[in-house]
Amino acid sequence: MVVPDDTSELTEPTASGLRPGVAGQSRHRPAPGPGTIVRIASHLVIWAVIWVPTATELSKGWRPLFDDATISQRAFQVFSLHSPLVGPYSVASGRGSHAVFDLGPLLFWLLAVPVHIDVAQGALWGAAICCAVVLSVAAEAAWARAGWIGCAAVAAVVVDLAWTEPEVFRHLVWNPYFGLIFFVA
Repeated sequence: MVVPDDTSELTEPTASGLRPGVAGQSRHRPAPGPGTIVRIASHLVIWAVIWVPTATELSKGWRPLFDDATISQRAFQVFSLHSPLVGPYSVASGRGSHAVFDLGPLLFWLLAVPVHIDVAQGALWGAAICCAVVLSVAAEAAWARAGWIGCAAVAAVVVDLAWTEPEVFRHLVWNPYFGLIFFVA
């Protein structure tokens, strides 16, 4: 067996088991910068703009009536043998010779689980969750592309929509408003 003459390459283990020079250093994250604060604030603004009117309507005892009742009923049918295959009935049917429906049953599929959990108010809070999630995803996509400016722009668009058309956020279940949120995202 050959033993090297130079033993400077060999290091003795330290008492703590760490590499030499690392024992006194601790790993910590730097404080969040202004971009991260804007990112978090954008999500908080988006969720607040959606949940304040939703919580207000829920506290008033919101129940699905008219179109909302039809949407809730069709959402409840999703897990049955009579699952909806077309979207809601359209008013444009009155002008033609045959019935016209909206594009598809995605609204019913997205609200199916909340409506099964809470038949009375599940459509409203389910629509609020779906809309808040899709707007948060839009904010994250803007963050990935344009940084804090893009994220703040998404929040600003949501606040502007709430300022100019507040009924959208008070009546999220209605299919034109629900679709508008996805379009904005």
